[in-house]
Amino acid sequence: MKKLNSILCIVIMFSCGNVLNNQQNYRLENIVGKWLLTVKQVNYPSLIFSSDSTAIFNSMGDTVYRYKFYIDKTELVLRDINGKTTKDKILKVDSDSLIFETLADNKTVQKYCKAHKK
Repeated sequence: MKKLNSILCIVIMFSCGNVLNNQQNYRLENIVGKWLLTVKQVNYPSLIFSSDSTAIFNSMGDTVYRYKFYIDKTELVLRDINGKTTKDKILKVDSDSLIFETLADNKTVQKYCKAHKK
């Protein structure tokens, strides 16, 4: 019985380790392009991520926010011109959608769709 318990513990430990190791790690290439917010909102209705690690966030108030960015596993890390850094968790990214848990000063889920070239 003791041997069975030991084997069971080892199997559970490896299973848990695999779940942790299978967490999504996003890369810069996953978010490069133009993204449009799926609901109407003043701040950040469109985002542009470039392959040179620059990002431009627009505002409906005619404000343009410029950042340097990188991806740290499942987080988007933004650095503004003053050196202020923010980290926002990426919940999902695929070829058509990009979803953040929060984004910069927006503290609610932010859902974007890919802007396709015409």
